[in-house]
Amino acid sequence: MFGARQLPVLARAGARALWAHRAHAACISLAMALGIAALTVIGAAMDGARQKALEHAALYGPSGVVLIGGDLKNRPAGQRTRTFTFAEADRLATGLPGVDQVAPSVTITRVTVRAEGATHNALFVSGSPASYCRAWDWTIVQGRDLTEPDVATSARVCLLGATPARALFGRADPVGRTIVLRNTPFLVVGVLERRDVAGAHGDVNDRIIVPITTAIRRFGLDPHNYRVLRVTFHGSPERMDANKAALRAFVREMHGLGPGRPDDFTVLGAAEALDYWSALTSGMTGFLSLTAATSLGVAGFVLANLLSLAVLDRRPEIGLKRALGWRSSSILAQLLLEALLLTLAGALPGLALGVGACAAFAALDIMETAVSWRVFATGLGAALAVGLLFGLGPARRAARLDPLASLKA
Repeated sequence: MFGARQLPVLARAGARALWAHRAHAACISLAMALGIAALTVIGAAMDGARQKALEHAALYGPSGVVLIGGDLKNRPAGQRTRTFTFAEADRLATGLPGVDQVAPSVTITRVTVRAEGATHNALFVSGSPASYCRAWDWTIVQGRDLTEPDVATSARVCLLGATPARALFGRADPVGRTIVLRNTPFLVVGVLERRDVAGAHGDVNDRIIVPITTAIRRFGLDPHNYRVLRVTFHGSPERMDANKAALRAFVREMHGLGPGRPDDFTVLGAAEALDYWSALTSGMTGFLSLTAATSLGVAGFVLANLLSLAVLDRRPEIGLKRALGWRSSSILAQLLLEALLLTLAGALPGLALGVGACAAFAALDIMETAVSWRVFATGLGAALAVGLLFGLGPARRAARLDPLASLKA
C-alpha cells in the first residue's frame, strides 16, 4: 500500500535518513546547486546571444552590408585599415550591378560635446553623405535628414542620436538648437530614433552625424581614404549571399588582389552579426557546460552513495513495511521521491545563484544574458533527471530486499 496516509511516515523516515548522513546530503546540495547555477547561466547566455544577435543583425538591415577596411579575422601586423578611397565608392555605385546606395563614413570617437551648459562625451561622431537615414535604415523622429546641399557646402549641421539628445537637452526638442564640437558650433537639424540594441563597441544611440565634407575639413581627417562603407542593394533579401559575393569580387579587383592573396577588407552583414554573437559566448558556454556536467555528475554519484547507505540503515524499517503489506513498487517510489526532493533542494538555490550570476555578468558587461522560463525549466528538469537516474539503482535494491532478512538485520 502506498497512499496519502503514508506521506508523513515517508517524510519522517527520509528526514531521519538525511540527518544521519547530513554530510553527504550537504555535498549533494552543494554540487547540485553549482551544476544548476552553471546550467542557468548557459541557458541565459544562449538566449541572450540569440536575442542580441538578432538585434545586432537588424542594424545592417535585410539588404545592406558594411565594408570595413582591413581583414578583421586574419589581419597581418601592420596591414592598412583605411583601404578605401572616395573614387572607389563612386566606382562601386556605378559599376556594381544591383547597388542601391553607397555611403562612405568617417568617424572620430570620444568627442566632448557641449550645449547650453550641459556636457556629454559622445561615443561616435561620424561624417556621412546625404540621406544618412536611408543608407543606414535609421528613422528620423524629429527634424530632417542630411541633404546634398549640406554636403556640398560643408554645412555645420548635425543629427543627434537619442543618447546625446537626452544628455544635452533632456526632454526638450533639440532641433534648431546649437551644440559645440571641438570648438565648432553645429546646428541640430534632426534626431534619430532610439534603438534598443547593444552595439559591438557600445551604445549605438550615442552618436552624432555631420556631413562627411564637414567632418573631414573641421576635424582634420584624411581627405582621400576612409575605413567604413555602407552598401545597400536593390531586390530581394534572399539575394544577399550573391550580392556579397559579387561585392567582394569587385572590391578585390579594385584593390588588385590576385588569387591566393588575402582580403584587405571585411564584409559584414546580418549573417556575420549572427556569427559574431555566437562566437562571443561560445568560450564561456563551453567552460560552463564542463562545470555543469562535472557538478551534476558529482551530485549524482554522492546521491547514489547516500541512498545506498540509507537503504542499509533502514533495512528493518523496509522489512517492517513489507510485512505490513507494502508492495515493492511502494518502497521504490519512496526512495525515488526522497532522491527527487533532495536534488530539488539543491536545485532551487542553484537557480537563484545562476540568476544572480547572470545579473552580475550583465552589469559588468561580461556577457549578454536573457533569463526566460526555459532557463528555469532546464534547471528543474536537470535536477529531476539526476534524481531519477542516480536514485533508481538504490531504490530498486531496496525494493528487492527480502522482508524476513531485513527484519533480522
